[in-house]
Amino acid sequence: MKTEESFLTNLTKLYVLVALHKSPKYGYELMSDFLKITGKNLSAGQVYPLLNSMRKNGLVDVSAAYEGYRERKVYSLTDEGRKLRETVLGQLRDLLDYGGVCLE
Repeated sequence: MKTEESFLTNLTKLYVLVALHKSPKYGYELMSDFLKITGKNLSAGQVYPLLNSMRKNGLVDVSAAYEGYRERKVYSLTDEGRKLRETVLGQLRDLLDYGGVCLE
């Protein structure tokens, strides 16, 4: 079960890298978009620790935005996050190409 959880965490991290590449987002937007795309719920308990870890590792920045008196955190990719996204997507493309060749 630990392996499956680790795999899902990595897929969630990839989703965040892809989603934030399009535009900065609130944590709630990431969860909402994930549900629309996959039909699966992504909980706050999954998203916010992941975003915090990615921030500590220099992959995302966080800034404050205000709606009325309410402060919200907006997450965006750093240059390092953009580089990682490109690297991982390139490796994923290679893997899928390889899988396509093996399946034929």
